[in-house]
Amino acid sequence: MAAYDLIAAEYYSEVKHGACRNFRQASETLVKAMIDIQPEDKVLEVGAGMSFAAPLMKEQNLSLSNLCLADSSDGMLSHSEKWRAEGATLLLSAAEAIPLADKSINIVISLMGDPYNNPLFWLEMSRVLSSQGQIIMTVPAYQWNRLHGDGQQAIFTTEKGKRVSVPSFVFEYQQQVMMVERVGFLLEEYCLFSKGELQGKVSKAFVSTDDDQAIVEAYLFQKAT
Repeated sequence: MAAYDLIAAEYYSEVKHGACRNFRQASETLVKAMIDIQPEDKVLEVGAGMSFAAPLMKEQNLSLSNLCLADSSDGMLSHSEKWRAEGATLLLSAAEAIPLADKSINIVISLMGDPYNNPLFWLEMSRVLSSQGQIIMTVPAYQWNRLHGDGQQAIFTTEKGKRVSVPSFVFEYQQQVMMVERVGFLLEEYCLFSKGELQGKVSKAFVSTDDDQAIVEAYLFQKAT
């Protein structure tokens, strides 16, 4: 069973996993400020879980038939099952092997994409994105992650006390940009979200974090050709 299947049922629990809730709020805020979906755009959300793109597109009266939601975990993808009836395509797929045609997507969205933030993923995004296509990805902020992780994995503790290790690849800014630009992208925008910007309850994971310290980073890359 995939690691995320072990935590899928409780991943969005506001009680147990407050850090996930805070990361989600930060990611949504950053991506909403960066994204511009046009009616004709084909959109892919990778690591969709509980989709961010579907409600956003519905709110903007954009057709969900132009939206694909991909996740490697059946349990995580089940959080978006309701969008199938409204036209979205759901894909049970690894982020590094999306079953879509070359250059078939205009915009890729990935909230907290650190589990697959690796060269193979970025090569795959270069394949599926059209010329001048864009990808927006958020990840845990590098400096925060240095204090709470090892740059390779994250640990979730389930409601029953089981510790589950999941991949989490977080790089310093220059390393991240170099990895992505190496496969044909150009950085268009980079934004940070600090702890002090959080609304509502703050997870204990951020108790020792200063208000002005970034907890999430967002990158917008455009395919060069």
